[in-house]
Amino acid sequence: MSVSGHWSLWNINVGINQIIEHGKVICWAARFVGEEEVHWRRFGNKDFLTKIHELLEEADVILTYNGKRFDLPLLNLEFLKAKMSPPAPYKHIDLLEVVKKQFRFLSNKLEYVAGQLGVRQKVAHEGLNLWMKVRNEDPEAWAVMKEYNIGDILTLEEVYEVLRPWCPSHPNVALYAPSGDHQCSTCGSTHLQKRGFHVTGVGRYQRYRCSACGGWSRSRITDVSKEDRSHLLAPL
Repeated sequence: MSVSGHWSLWNINVGINQIIEHGKVICWAARFVGEEEVHWRRFGNKDFLTKIHELLEEADVILTYNGKRFDLPLLNLEFLKAKMSPPAPYKHIDLLEVVKKQFRFLSNKLEYVAGQLGVRQKVAHEGLNLWMKVRNEDPEAWAVMKEYNIGDILTLEEVYEVLRPWCPSHPNVALYAPSGDHQCSTCGSTHLQKRGFHVTGVGRYQRYRCSACGGWSRSRITDVSKEDRSHLLAPL
């Protein structure tokens, strides 16, 4: 939240010289999908930035909701101002992009989407007043902010579990923890059902549907022999 001084409430533009207090990240929450511990830090904690930087370095894939336009650019700015190096490269799943591309909800807000999917709801709060109280170091407001922040993580994870098979560019998780058997590229499960074939111009690949998450995947090796492929490619 930024603080500024201005002359009117209607149709205004705030100039740089009107900014009284620049916005900043005041707290964050994160956890690895499937784990119990939720990491939470507030501004003023000794490892406020170093801990989230460490978690980003450790993660192969980042899961957010509108994180590409909001959360991660804000964190990157904090890293930059603290003269920290960029975290290690990672894949990014922004569920807001999935919601906008794949569905037509009446609202794309996480709270609404979670309600429509019947999963955990976001923690209710009083809105801007909560941020004002936190800015004034109200202990009760900070307790609500922590609950709200952690609740967002839990809601996001449950929404992800439902939307996961609908993510067309979901990273292939089977590459991160190979089992030796054919695995679902979306969740890593080995409980797969053969469901037809994926056919390209020169190959045919066994197609699978995951019994765990409902996602689709296919074999990496074509069942069309090299000899047959040569016939397909032969000039007329």
